[in-house]
Amino acid sequence: MLITKYINTLLPAVFTSQGFLLTDGINTFFAETTGNYAKAALGLKLEAGMTVNVHLVVDARKWQTQQGEDRYENRVTITNIARWE
Repeated sequence: MLITKYINTLLPAVFTSQGFLLTDGINTFFAETTGNYAKAALGLKLEAGMTVNVHLVVDARKWQTQQGEDRYENRVTITNIARWE
């Protein structure tokens, strides 16, 4: 996967998250890593334009609004990320 955008939202006292806009040349999606793993991933010194190897967990959930309308949420979480050398 190629990192097209890197979003660093490290707020140590509140919430630690790193987000990545990833693409394989066909599909593009946003994925994030949180907590201690987000802090550890900082050591990889990732930047936009780098190619990385990722393991992901993709989750979808259906929920209803107060008006009874069906809504869907997709969540992509990075469980492992490494620089492609």
